[in-house]
Amino acid sequence: MASTQDRPGVRVANEPEVTRLDLPAGPAVRVRALLSVRRFLGLGRRLSQSVQYAVFPPGSEGFVLVAFTWDAIGCSHELAGLADELMVTFRTA
Repeated sequence: MASTQDRPGVRVANEPEVTRLDLPAGPAVRVRALLSVRRFLGLGRRLSQSVQYAVFPPGSEGFVLVAFTWDAIGCSHELAGLADELMVTFRTA
C-alpha cells in the first residue's frame, strides 16, 4: 500500500484495519486508516480517513492501487461503505 513515508507531513494516527477480500477484478487487500496530515504552511494538523485497495488481477504480475481519502471524519462509516460499493464494480481490462 502507499506508504506515508512517500507523503511528507502525513502520519497514520491509528492501527490500520486490514482486510483480505475477493473482488470481481481479483483478490485484494483493503487498508482503512485514520491519517494525521500537516496543514498548509505547517500550521497544525488535520485528520483524514483513507481506504486503499491493492487489487491483484488474475494473470497479472502487478497490482492496481485504488485510494479514497476524505476529511469528513463524521461521515467515515458511510464514505467507507460507498468506497466498498464502488470497488465491487471495479474491473480491469
